[in-house]
Amino acid sequence: MKIAIEAQRLFRARKHGMDVVAYEFLRRLPAQNDSNQYHIIVKNDVDNCIKPSKNKFIHPLKAIFYPLWEQFLLPSFCKKININVLHCTANTAPVFYKKPLILTLHDIIFLQQNNFSNKGSWYQSLGNTYRSLVVPIVVKKAIRIITVSQYQKDIIVQKLNILPQKISVIHNGVDERFFSTHTALEIQNTLLKYDIKPGYIFFMANTEPRKNTVGVLQAFALLCTQTTQAPRLVIKGLNSTQLKSLLEIHQIDLIGYVDYNDLPLIYQGATILWFPSISEGFGLPIIEAMASGVPVITSNLSCMPEIAGDAAILIDPLNFKTIVEATLTLLNDSALYNQIVLKGKKRALDFTWDKAVKKLLLVYSEIEKQISL
Repeated sequence: MKIAIEAQRLFRARKHGMDVVAYEFLRRLPAQNDSNQYHIIVKNDVDNCIKPSKNKFIHPLKAIFYPLWEQFLLPSFCKKININVLHCTANTAPVFYKKPLILTLHDIIFLQQNNFSNKGSWYQSLGNTYRSLVVPIVVKKAIRIITVSQYQKDIIVQKLNILPQKISVIHNGVDERFFSTHTALEIQNTLLKYDIKPGYIFFMANTEPRKNTVGVLQAFALLCTQTTQAPRLVIKGLNSTQLKSLLEIHQIDLIGYVDYNDLPLIYQGATILWFPSISEGFGLPIIEAMASGVPVITSNLSCMPEIAGDAAILIDPLNFKTIVEATLTLLNDSALYNQIVLKGKKRALDFTWDKAVKKLLLVYSEIEKQISL
């Protein structure tokens, strides 16, 4: 079967979320003993992170405005190379595409909020509006939908009136590198690159309100009043110099973007991961931190309980005081701390990219049988 896989942003230098997921899948797709042909379609950019092989072909298309790239350039190219199935990996797909379509729909959070009043960036608002217009159409056209948690499957069924049997759940995985134990010197050298010292609380932020950055700042301010031994707070994803100057009194370091290769060492330099998000599709940092041997404090909402199981401390993200209570408990109870670390390591083993790829290949096989009937 000739499969086109849309991974438009895969070659950009700074990868986030869905880009990382696409990368981890695509680099593991079988290169031998596989009758499928994989035609990976990307926007031409700087990081050629996936190499062609016997049955993997890379097609960089010119960079144009994303909706135009997806709605016109992508389907036109698929027609040109005469593919059997198009798999779009990042929530949206060409609206007028007529051949069999597989859609990876990571979440539908963008359909559950007012995109121009949620206090996120204009870029995020425009992107969410585009998704809100496209997704209700393409989910009806897709021959199969893949999503990343049972929680999201249930929401998609409910909100978009999709038959459950049309949706396959394929959990994300955690790369093997996160399980590797690094030396103190290796961690120290990486932390020096970001001008931080080990032993911090780690929080991965962006400007979307669902990430609960305000709640985290409130929690950390309270934590600093509760103990004189509070670790510093390291926030990844925000780099505003104005914000940094306002937060220095609270022992907060902002480190902006972290190179994906550095991320395991950044985790291993941490004491705790805070992940009190209000809504997620999967919550990849939960299992990355667990694999790295870092205890996790996360939300009792959305998909977080499904992913964390009993290997994290679950809190109410809408009550920042519960973040503080959980943190103080971990910092003051070494036995519990070590128990959560061990449970986390074991839990992370349930989520591997190899398992995810096997499930994806099974979906491709099912679709091949379906379209050949």
